[in-house]
Amino acid sequence: MSNHHTIKCVQPYFDDVKHGQKPFAIRLNDRNYQVGDTVTLRLFDPVTQGIKPFSINAEISYVLTDFEGFKEGFCIFGLKNVKFGSHC
Repeated sequence: MSNHHTIKCVQPYFDDVKHGQKPFAIRLNDRNYQVGDTVTLRLFDPVTQGIKPFSINAEISYVLTDFEGFKEGFCIFGLKNVKFGSHC
């Protein structure tokens, strides 16, 4: 069974994912990300600590964990079927 995760994403990484330059995310694996899960990246402004009205939806295509050199508990996951949108 797949899960859906809603996570914050800051600039410039948000635009890099949106434009296909960054088809992956490096995250703390506190949600047990799995291949087939879906994610919504919500644009976060660290200055105002607010969520902007833009989002990206994608599917996790690959998960790499426990790789030598990673900070403990972190993972990299690949993104596919990336779609940009807005929300209210």
